[in-house]
Amino acid sequence: MFEKIALVGIGLIGSSLARVIRREGLARHVAISTRSV
Repeated sequence: MFEKIALVGIGLIGSSLARVIRREGLARHVAISTRSV
């Protein structure tokens, strides 16, 4: 469906979304970004 999807601020919800997006084949590439302290 989508070529690329970017998720910013991935916590529990973001990581779950990324997993479902990959599993269901909704995007070829999933990019994630989080703030590291």
